[in-house]
Amino acid sequence: MVAWNLVFQTPTTLPRKYLQRSSNRLFVNPVSACKLESISRNLTSLQACCVPRAVLSSSGPKTQNFQYCFTKSEDGLLLCEGVKVEEAMKVAEQSPFYLYSKPQITRNVKAYKEVLQGLDSIIGFPIQANDNLMILEHLQKLGCGAVLVSGNELDLALHAGFDPTRY
Repeated sequence: MVAWNLVFQTPTTLPRKYLQRSSNRLFVNPVSACKLESISRNLTSLQACCVPRAVLSSSGPKTQNFQYCFTKSEDGLLLCEGVKVEEAMKVAEQSPFYLYSKPQITRNVKAYKEVLQGLDSIIGFPIQANDNLMILEHLQKLGCGAVLVSGNELDLALHAGFDPTRY
C-alpha cells in the first residue's frame, strides 16, 4: 500500500524520509530499496492486465427500447405507469411516501440479466438498501439473490422466500 501511494507521486512531493539517492537512482525506503522506476513499470503493466476493456459489439444493445415508469401528463403532472403520483399520495395518506413501480423493477432486472447472459452470475440485491417485503418477494420471484449482513436481514430474506443455499 505504501509503495502504491508513493510510486505515483513526483519525487518533489515525497517526504525526504522516504527518499534515498544512490548513484543517481532514486529509491523509496519503505519498499526495501526497490527502484522507483521498476516499481512504476511493474504497476503500470499490472494495471494494464487488470483493467477491464470495453468490447464494442456489432449489434446494438438489447435494451435500447428501455421503458421508464415516470412520464409527464399533458397537464404537467407526474405519472408513474400512467397513474397520477398526486392521486397515489392521497390514497396512501402517510408520510413519508414511497412509490415503487413493479414493472420498472422487472424491466431493470431483465436488463441486468440480458447483460449478464452467458456468465455464471447471480444478481444480488442488498436487503440493507430496501427492506420492503413486497419488493424483496418480487425480486426473489425474478431469480435474484439476497445480499445481507445481519441476522435481521437473514430473517427478512428467508421470510421473502430467498434460498439460503444459493450462492
